[in-house]
Amino acid sequence: MLGWRRTMLRCLLVWMAVLAANPIARGQSPTPAPVFAPESGVYRLPPVTDGPMIAPPELALPAEDVKTPEAVDAAIVVEEAPPAPPKIWESSLEFGLNGSTGNSELFNMRFGAHAKRCVPHDTLTLDLTYSRGSRSGVLAEHRALFDARNEWHFQDSPWTPFVKGSLEYDEFRAFDVRVVANGGLGYQIIKNDATSLITRLGSGFSQEIGGPDDSVVPEGLAGMEYEHKLSERQKISAATEYFPDIGDISDFRATNKAAWELLVDPIWNTNLKLAANHRYDSTPHGLKKNDLDYTLLVMWKY
Repeated sequence: MLGWRRTMLRCLLVWMAVLAANPIARGQSPTPAPVFAPESGVYRLPPVTDGPMIAPPELALPAEDVKTPEAVDAAIVVEEAPPAPPKIWESSLEFGLNGSTGNSELFNMRFGAHAKRCVPHDTLTLDLTYSRGSRSGVLAEHRALFDARNEWHFQDSPWTPFVKGSLEYDEFRAFDVRVVANGGLGYQIIKNDATSLITRLGSGFSQEIGGPDDSVVPEGLAGMEYEHKLSERQKISAATEYFPDIGDISDFRATNKAAWELLVDPIWNTNLKLAANHRYDSTPHGLKKNDLDYTLLVMWKY
């Protein structure tokens, strides 16, 4: 019995060895025999294949899905960031201060704020100026002036209708407050990146409140405004306005302004501004007809 089992075990081991050594028994193609190549004088093995080589089927694409390299490049769209919205408001703040102490006491302060809103069809300009000064501890100057003007623009036309209003307070004038309102038509003579020149004609009224004469005075208006960039850092400007009394043209008011600006720090938009403001009133009610202010200011634009 034991011998029979040993005989069966030996037959099984021999069969397993035959299977391991015979590729045909494993279902594989046998290793081909070397073939003599007369042209080279050596034996070479032919290529081994497990069966006939079958090429993979080609993928059939619709004609509209077949794209040339040029079409692929054209289809690549680079998404760009949307452009920044146009800047509508331009604003600035200015401040000036000077004084002395010792044998004479002097203190002067000046503050200004300016804003301009520009859209395709109109421009709104706002200006505020405030000044206060004392000599030997006694108040010698206390004044505030606010101006507002709106202009309308027509496409490809130099004509610009406008309305304007102003409010003037001066503690050392014969009146407390002067109110002015007018309107008219402007004409843009020059307008480019470096220079702007515009003239204005119109009419309106003024009223002095808290003075000897608080009647409403009809007035005419003639004015001119000029700006020019001398360089990337320098700009000059000037403006003049003439307000004659329509009932008596010998009675009139006039204002004249001039300024020079120098950009000092482009990072902080810091400028130096040298400005002069002249005002004339033919009926000062016992006071001087002329007032001239000149100041050196530090201005910040934003």
